[in-house]
Amino acid sequence: MRIWSLSIKRSFKQLNEKKDDDWKKTGCIMMRIMFVHEANRVTIPNILVNGIFSHQGIGKKMISLVFNVCKLFGYRLFLVDMVESFYKRMLNRGAAVIVDYDIVEITDNTTLD
Repeated sequence: MRIWSLSIKRSFKQLNEKKDDDWKKTGCIMMRIMFVHEANRVTIPNILVNGIFSHQGIGKKMISLVFNVCKLFGYRLFLVDMVESFYKRMLNRGAAVIVDYDIVEITDNTTLD
């Protein structure tokens, strides 16, 4: 079985680092995507959106984009190893439970916008 893993990380930082609230002016976006081609399955074990990028829906938009590509190629998308609060938010958005508190599947019924 071949498993492919791709990680993309992008971070921004301001030059002035002398203020106590500078962490609010910096940010990081990271999403780890793993492909299991033999099973037509894509998993996302890590999503990190913090600092100036948080609370803007960027993580949900990234999941939505990956899901749309998965649909084009006949793959299923799973979110794995989530913290409990994110797991509950995904359930509230209509993700399908595969394994309680561990794996959900993103489907057409999942609201990501």
